[in-house]
Amino acid sequence: ISSIHSELAVKNQLKNKVIEELSLAWTSYEKLTEQLVNLKKYQGFSLQTLTLYSKEYDLGRRSLLDLLSAQNDFIGAKSQIINAKYDILFSKYRILNTLGSLVTTVLGSDNRVYSHVGLHHTQENNKKESLAIYLDNDNDLIPDDNDLCTNSPSNEFKDSYGCKLIDNNISQIERYTDFRFSQDENNISTETVLKVNTLIHQLKEYGLNNIKFEIFANATYKNTPQKTLLKISKQRADIIQKIFRDAGVKSSNIITYLKTDKSKLFLDNNDKNNRVDIIVKKMKLKK
Repeated sequence: ISSIHSELAVKNQLKNKVIEELSLAWTSYEKLTEQLVNLKKYQGFSLQTLTLYSKEYDLGRRSLLDLLSAQNDFIGAKSQIINAKYDILFSKYRILNTLGSLVTTVLGSDNRVYSHVGLHHTQENNKKESLAIYLDNDNDLIPDDNDLCTNSPSNEFKDSYGCKLIDNNISQIERYTDFRFSQDENNISTETVLKVNTLIHQLKEYGLNNIKFEIFANATYKNTPQKTLLKISKQRADIIQKIFRDAGVKSSNIITYLKTDKSKLFLDNNDKNNRVDIIVKKMKLKK
């Protein structure tokens, strides 16, 4: 198990490195694109200046040195545009390389390249672990594979990528998980119903109308089409939503997200992945 956790830590480090490299490459692309626009404007001004100087030279109002200086300026502008275009192309290649699609984009297939280094059609026969491996490093209910900020505090208000998002209308964020559904798709257990009702009872003191709820419905089954998983996720979200509505929560205060099998918190453990997560956003009370 320790080796698996070690591999997961390495994977998270690599992911953070890739995110950093992609951010740098994209920033470079944006800045260079903006620079190219300005360089083209400058080239236009240089051409106008060269044209005017050429006419004034013919009239004897400009010296040869002035004309050559304007011509130099125009040629330099063209040279900078060419360099900027190549820099933009290089930044695009950097983005593709970070995304892992450079070879297939350039060559159309990675088979020829990968086969030379023994990576073509190689498969590993790994044994499955019997213990569940938790895949949420910062406990914000966003799996590490989808989390761009894996070390952020769990009590922060976050966007869908797990990074801090400022909202002055929210006083506190609470996250609750492990509202499980059985393998019989939508059969909610008595224990889960009790857990939901206990949560509602705890929140009543704050005022249910002062709280916004986000329900994340998950469904994980092997060899099941996404369309079916989406349907199961919706049914599970509707079940939890009905419990909240019956307790007095307004429908407008409930948002549901159908995550299907795209938000696994545990490695190879469908019992724990067939669940609903609930995020509670306590809004600031009006004085």
